[in-house]
Parts: sequence; C-alpha cells; structure tokens
Amino acid sequence: MLTGGLVGYVYGAWTGDDHGAVEAFQSEGFTLLESDGSAEAKRAAFDRQIDELEAGENPPEVYVLVTHDPALGVVVERILAARRDVRVWGLACSAPEELRAEAFQFYSLEDLLDLRVRSHALFIDFENVAFCLHDLGYTVDPAVLARHFRERAAQGGGVLHAFAYADWHRLPPMQDATGRSLSSEAQRVFELHNIETRYLISRAGKNTADMKIADDIRTLLHEPNSPDTFIIASGDRDFTPVVDTLLRQGKEVIVWGVRGKTSRSLAEAAHVEYLQEFVPLASCIPQPSDAAAAPAEGANGLVGDTAPSIWTPLIVMLDETMSRNNWSWVSFSKLVSEANRSGKFGASEEDTRDLINQAIARGVILRERIPNPNPNYPDQFIWACRPNDASPVVQAARIIPPVTTEIMWRSSVERGWDYVAFSFLLREMANSSEIAQVNAAGDDDWRAAWINFLVSEGKLRLERRPHPKNRRDMMKALTLPEQDVLMRIIVSIDNFCATRSTTWEAASALLQYLACFGVDAVRSALAAGEKYGAFRMAKYPHPADQDRPPTTGISLNREVPFVARVLERRNTLLRALYAAHERCAGTWEQDIAAITGEKAALWRSILTHERLIRPAESGANNGNRYVLSRSHVVVRAACGLPPAEASESAQEGPEPVGPFSPLAHTVAVEDVPARHPDGNGRKKMEPAIDWSTVGPGVFD
Repeated sequence: MLTGGLVGYVYGAWTGDDHGAVEAFQSEGFTLLESDGSAEAKRAAFDRQIDELEAGENPPEVYVLVTHDPALGVVVERILAARRDVRVWGLACSAPEELRAEAFQFYSLEDLLDLRVRSHALFIDFENVAFCLHDLGYTVDPAVLARHFRERAAQGGGVLHAFAYADWHRLPPMQDATGRSLSSEAQRVFELHNIETRYLISRAGKNTADMKIADDIRTLLHEPNSPDTFIIASGDRDFTPVVDTLLRQGKEVIVWGVRGKTSRSLAEAAHVEYLQEFVPLASCIPQPSDAAAAPAEGANGLVGDTAPSIWTPLIVMLDETMSRNNWSWVSFSKLVSEANRSGKFGASEEDTRDLINQAIARGVILRERIPNPNPNYPDQFIWACRPNDASPVVQAARIIPPVTTEIMWRSSVERGWDYVAFSFLLREMANSSEIAQVNAAGDDDWRAAWINFLVSEGKLRLERRPHPKNRRDMMKALTLPEQDVLMRIIVSIDNFCATRSTTWEAASALLQYLACFGVDAVRSALAAGEKYGAFRMAKYPHPADQDRPPTTGISLNREVPFVARVLERRNTLLRALYAAHERCAGTWEQDIAAITGEKAALWRSILTHERLIRPAESGANNGNRYVLSRSHVVVRAACGLPPAEASESAQEGPEPVGPFSPLAHTVAVEDVPARHPDGNGRKKMEPAIDWSTVGPGVFD
C-alpha cells in the first residue's frame, strides 16, 4: 500500500490465544506494542513510539494510523502539528466522525483491502428440505433449522432478505429433541428467527414453491443494490435455470441441499453446501405406542397422514386402474403413464415420475421387483407397484370418499333431497363410525378438507343456494354430479313404461337411448340408483322371443322419495306448461326458466329428449319457442286428459302466438284439470300452484 521504507507497529493486549496473529505480524516485520489495554495506556504507547521515531536520524515523512478509536484523534493532531503527513485508515462502517476530518485524510479499509461487507439473500424451499430430511430418517426440527439457516447466512456478510416458502399445513411430521410435536408451529418458529414466511398451496402433486421462489429471485435481481450472494435452500432441479441467470449477472450463488436428495444438475450449476455439514441433525425419535401418550397434533385438525394430500388422488387412481383391469399390481411404467395422462400429477412425465418416487419413498406405494409375466421375456424383471394397505394415507383414501359419497346418496335418494347442506354433511361425517376408525381426533376443519378435496376432484358439486327458511340468506349446498343423470333415467324409464304399457325397460336399450349424455355417467348413475333403491334390476323374458336368454330390465321403485319427487315435479311442470299452452298456444324458453329457475336447462333438455315438448316451427320473431306435445300419453296422464283417441282437441295442432308473462313464483292453473275426473265425468280443478312452497331443489 505504501512505497519507501516502512516501520510498522501493532498495539494490542496479546494473549496466548493470539499466537497466530502474533506470528503473522512479526513475519511481516511489525513490532508488537503491549499494555494493559486501557485508553490512557494505548495513547501513551503511541506517544512514546512517535517520540522515538521523531528523535531518530530519519524521522518518518508519512504516518499511517489504522484505528477506529476516536481517543487517538489527539495523537493525529500532534503529528499534524509537527508538519508531518498523516493518514487514517479505518472501517467506514464503524469509524467515528472525529477520525473522518478532512485533515486526517481518512481512507476506508473496505476500499483499500476490498473488505466491503457482502449482502446475502436467503430463499428457503422448506417443503423440499423438510420432506428430503424426513425421507432420509432425520428428525425435522424447524427451530434447529431456522436458527442454523439464519446463522449460516450471516457468515461473511449481512442478510438483507430471508424468506421461507411452504404449504405449511402439508408438511411431514416435525418434532424437537424431546419428541414434542412442532407440526403446527413451524411457520411461527421461522418468523421468530426473522425469516419471513410465504404460504403456498401445493397443487396437482407438485411443490409450487420453486416457481414462486424463482419469480421472487428474478424480481430482486433487477432491483437497485441487489444482494451480492443468493442462497437457495433446496435440492430441486427446477432451480437450475434461475441459478444460471444469477451467475450470468455476476452474482454468487450458494445452494443448501440435503446430501443424497440434491439434483445432480443443480449441484453442477452452483456451489453446494450440504445441511448435514452445518446443521446438527438427529435421527427420528420413535413415537409412543400408547395413543394417550402420543404428542398432540396441531389445532387445525389435520392429523397425521389422514388429511387429503397430493398422494390421495394418486392412490384413488391406482386403485381404480387395478380394479378396472382386475390386476393385483401395476407396473411402474404403466403407473407413470396413467398418472401423466390424467394431468393431475405434474406438468411433465418427469414430474410425475418424481412424485411417484416420493410416494414410494414415503411408503405410500409399495414397489417390488418381480419376473416379467410376459412369457416372451422369461429372463426379464419389472417393477410392480401397489398401494401400501398399512399406510394411513391409503386407508383414508379408500374409506373417506366412498363413505362421504354414500351419505350424499342416501340423503338424496332415501330422503328425496335435491341437495345436502355443507354443515349437515359435516355432522354426518362426524357421526360415521367408519370415518372415526380412520381418524377419531379429526375436527370439522379436517372433515371440511375432505369435502373440499371431493369437490376439487369433481366427485361433489358445491354451490350457494337460498336458505330454505330465509331465502335472503345464502348457504353452501352440495350435490352429486350423477343426480342430474339419475333424474333423466327416472323420467326416461317412466316415459317408456307409460308409452308401452309395461313395468320395466331393457337396461341395454336405456343405456343406448341416453348414451348421448355420457355412457360412463349413465352407468355410474344406474349403479347408484340400484344400490340405493331408486329402481330394481332383474332378469325378464325377452319381449321379442321367449326362446332367447332373459334380458336385464329396470323398473322404478316409485315409493322411494327421490323417484316420487322427480315424477311429481315433472307432472307439476307439465300441468303448468299446459295451462300456459292453453292461453297462448306456445311456450317460450324464458317461461320454462321462470318456473324451474336454475334447473331450467336440465328440465328443458329432459322434456325435449323425451318428446314431451318440441321446438316450434321456425318463423319470424318466434325466438326459442317450444310446443307442448298434448297427445303424448304422459302429458295427458299428468294433466288428467282422456286418452288421445277420445279427445277432440288431440286432433287440433297448436297455433303459435306471442309469448305470455308468467309470474315468477306463482303460476295460475285454474284451467288445469286434475289427473282423475270425478264421478260426473267433470274434471276437478286444482288450485293455483305457489312455487315458493315447493321447497328447495329442482324449482329453486
């Protein structure tokens, strides 16, 4: 730093612990000055040495004082008084103003020695870290991890930003050294260690933290005075592109990974420090076998592995694949292919494979090497996969969805309800002994998580409806997707039986007739309807040839509340449409909507498909108009009309005219005859229908 002869002195209270520093200074020719360490002794030591130098034959021309002690400003002033050149070197971050005087020629050691404090930014993919440690059998203690993450990040620089990302309710079991559960406290623990937490929901079997972290890193990179070093705590290979971006921008990148769980591509892209090297990790502590002594889970009710998770739809899909093909196992390649085709388990086949490997590592899926069953390859082996029957994840996935669906079906079919209130389903699930076997400690939050999972999977439909007791209030209502198809089946079977004077319909004919609405949906609704008693399936003699094998036929169980309610509402709708038809000889789409409400499209489709109404002839300003098929046997029976051949009006076609304006909730049907004439042959008249008393459901 200086030219010419140099005489150096180092002041300090030297001890045996400073042996390395002593040797370093002495090897460079420095003289050690020692005293008791007080401010007066320090100043006196400098004054004596300056006096000796000034009394010598060649006194120094330049004095350099390296210090941040303001008390030594007096020494500097003394040198200036002797008309010597003085320079003060010190740390800019801590040097007092007294030493920064212009005459002192202050120089920053950060600039002279390139000692500028580097700034760090820490990004923790805690979901990845926690699962990796758990997979390797380590205890996941969030307090230990947060403390050592913060301390490690502060080494060699200041931490400007520190973030931890996770779906904090979907983490592996966490506990401290005593075995006390910390699963519900992880997020709080990180906040207490000055690490800001971010909540991200993992979807479709994929940890979404990597995308959010990458976005936040790119945002911070382009801000003024961005950090010098970016620390990424994760082993996910998805961070490789953002690491490359940081390196191209001249930033230092450090990856904190778990040895044995860090992506090779990520390790090749950046410097990796493994957690096993700087975090004191312990092996998992076995949980007490006594349930009463087991540590309490979090207050949110998401107990253990019985809550719906990214593994639940995977187990459901695997069970369905095995059942559909009558298999006892599925090959690993087939499982990856089926899961990837569903689109629920990652954006690519590699993501799907990673997810399935995680499920295998967690013991959710069992994989074993077996001989290839294909006789053409006797010397080859394949990996066979099946759900682990002993896993709580598998048990919950196999029990809770079907039990919940059964509650919905029984409420709909046996009680005749059009929907089930969210709160009612929660109570019924709480009273289920089968669900209690899976998780007796689950609360309403845990049960609601399962209901929301079924909604997200399309097994249930969630909508808001007016409360039946106070229609100004809205309530959460649940329905089954197959309910609409079941309504179609009931109306179609009744229509077939009425027009052909029979009591049953061939199952194959019904399936073919309704195939346009989805064969799988019709089959599912048929299975549910038979299971819960909406109709009976039996063998009947073939109607065309008695010598042919019996055919499977379906007959309605009209005593079941759901069947009776659907047919009653169909008849009520037909009578109301007949009354409107008699007044205006036509029915418009908005007229049907005024009567049926949100079910207008469904009922319009049902009545049209069963030919109970038909589109009117096209013409100017006709709009979407329909004509009631007054000659149809079902229409005439519902409206109490005599058979078509005995009716004069049956020969008259309707004359379309302008639309009418029905009331929103009350439709006058004074002209509608009852279904049964009285003894005098006169038709008994029914009172006006008040739709507000019909109740919730089809006509809401």
